[in-house]
Amino acid sequence: MKTITKLLSVLLIASFSFSCSSDSEGDETGGDPIIGKWKQMSATENGVALTLDSCDLQEEAEFKNDGVFLSLDYDLVNGECILNDPNEPGLTIETKWVNVATNSYKVNFYINGQISPYALEFTTVFSNNNNTVTTTATEEDGDIVVSVMNKI
Repeated sequence: MKTITKLLSVLLIASFSFSCSSDSEGDETGGDPIIGKWKQMSATENGVALTLDSCDLQEEAEFKNDGVFLSLDYDLVNGECILNDPNEPGLTIETKWVNVATNSYKVNFYINGQISPYALEFTTVFSNNNNTVTTTATEEDGDIVVSVMNKI
């Protein structure tokens, strides 16, 4: 689960290209500012800046209006960014998000259709007309990961 935490933390860190969306998009998507696609810009762990490679900067997270959370996670393999697929034969992982309170969200994991006891909770601060989000998540080992993402 540490890998899933790192994946989501990295995505949620800045877990969100440099283009802006209009204010009306929030209204069209149900009004929650987290809805949309996000691209990672920067991240820290326990106050120390993380070095993001070219693959990290390609990663995207999408919070859909219907509660589905999608992510594109890339690994650097032999100098090439390869899309990481967490699903294996006989294993399907789905993720769904919920707004649990003002500026507080939770991503639940479903493995082969069954909810996992593991979830990622994070808080947010939106800025730049809701086109930038700073997320803070505490991992199960106690590490605090802060990410900055821009809406794409």
